[in-house]
Amino acid sequence: MKSVLAVLFSALAMSSALALEDFEVEGVIDGQRVEFDADVRVQLVDRSVELLASCGFKDLHPQRTIADAGRQSHVRMTFARPRRIEIRVGNSVVDVREMLITLPLGSEAIWVRTDPGDVIYFAKWQPASAQGLRTLLQARRADEAKP
Repeated sequence: MKSVLAVLFSALAMSSALALEDFEVEGVIDGQRVEFDADVRVQLVDRSVELLASCGFKDLHPQRTIADAGRQSHVRMTFARPRRIEIRVGNSVVDVREMLITLPLGSEAIWVRTDPGDVIYFAKWQPASAQGLRTLLQARRADEAKP
């Protein structure tokens, strides 16, 4: 009985840990893969969701693909379970499976793969929404420059 309880407790602890970070974050800046600490990954996702929510333009039939956009500097978030995000443009609600933000942020491009697999291009976000993400990315670059 004790071993059964120990196994159940272990499984519960592992599932709780996985639930805390049910996403992956990757970054590529100037052709170099960038790693982020766990706390920074959470902040990157939060700031990126805010950025997407503030967008004022969407294209349901973009000419480029996420793969095309991924060839330039970017931050990509992939969610284990779709993340439901309310977006300003058209009062849309999107179930996001993957989000790729091209860099520099001045390019104003966010590529989203929805839960059904559609790709939507978003742009024209609010500058204030971009500032938090910009600060995180600049801090990461400053950390990499240290000897």
